[in-house]
Amino acid sequence: MVRPHVPPHLPYPDLATRQQFAANLRAKRLELGISQRKLGKAFGRSYGIVAHWERCMGIPTYEHAAAICTFLGIPNPWTATAHHAAGSRSQLPAAAEGSEV
Repeated sequence: MVRPHVPPHLPYPDLATRQQFAANLRAKRLELGISQRKLGKAFGRSYGIVAHWERCMGIPTYEHAAAICTFLGIPNPWTATAHHAAGSRSQLPAAAEGSEV
């Protein structure tokens, strides 16, 4: 398995953590009414990658996970403490504006 770039002090997330991230990502995205395509575009990824993350077939890089988790208010699978971000934003980053839902 190729390990995505991650700071050396952080371990690769175990299967249970990755599965929980996948479930949290999908649930929060659906709750907010955001399509996989729109979420992917907002963070410079394709909707196919978002679908893979939601099916626990992969995990975002440390940097992408940090941005996505902060935006959605879900725990980051790369951090040991994985605190919930306070609240969630109501708008996607500017990169997704004007994209189809």
